[in-house]
Amino acid sequence: MLYSIDKHILSGPDVQTSLCTGKDSGAFASGQPDTLVLHFTAGGSLASAVKTLVSPDVKASAHVAVGRGGEIVQMVPFDRIAWHAGVSSWNGRTNLNRYSIGIEIDNAGRLSPSGDGFVSWFGRRYERAEALEAMHRNERTASFWHVYTEEQIEACFQLCATLVEAYGIKNIVGHEEIAPGRKTDPGPAFPLDRLREQLLVGRKEDVRNPLIPVAPQAVAVGVVASSLLNVRKQPHKSSELSGEPVARGTRVEILETSGEWCRVKIERQGWVAKDFLRIS
Repeated sequence: MLYSIDKHILSGPDVQTSLCTGKDSGAFASGQPDTLVLHFTAGGSLASAVKTLVSPDVKASAHVAVGRGGEIVQMVPFDRIAWHAGVSSWNGRTNLNRYSIGIEIDNAGRLSPSGDGFVSWFGRRYERAEALEAMHRNERTASFWHVYTEEQIEACFQLCATLVEAYGIKNIVGHEEIAPGRKTDPGPAFPLDRLREQLLVGRKEDVRNPLIPVAPQAVAVGVVASSLLNVRKQPHKSSELSGEPVARGTRVEILETSGEWCRVKIERQGWVAKDFLRIS
């Protein structure tokens, strides 16, 4: 396994500690934690998120934060109750802080269209390749979201696998699920359902290898906007074609994105240029 835990402190490649004091509610009760809660930071960098979360003037904390390069910073030991969930409920329990490890992921969250790109709530500009148009699980219309990097997603999967094994984790939830209407993180750009399926459902017997492929879940739905759209086996223009082109108006399920490309499911799977999809 990529990471290991000793005395409730994570170690492994690109893992650092920046432990804060006075920002927890003591030790977990016996048998806890049994849940992981995933968040996005809604900020501009890992460093700024960590600075905020360890600040004694901020009434929030989390156990770990994951950067866009896959680096991880731990701020609260895993046996202590951090302040990340706020007012929350799940499966008949309230105050999920008492039962959960909080994982913050460096991501700007929802983006607004601006010219030929996008802008975050804090004013940073993002290029089209950094945004995904998708419908949030708690909403009825599509909007734009900052994409997560492949390195982040892999680090999150490996981290969660380590925590599942170390603490007997039974639930993996998004902040959006335990505080619907109040929170939207980690949002539709993060493959939360796939993470759950891999670690808690589809691969319980093989949590030591969390990146074994399983049946992917769609993160969005698109409609082909060009007359004919090539489907490729890999996300680049020189890649071999995967069967015949797809006709305009064809509905596709988007399984993941990689820069300017979307992996889609029709009757087959392959990679298409994002510019030729109308995503809802």
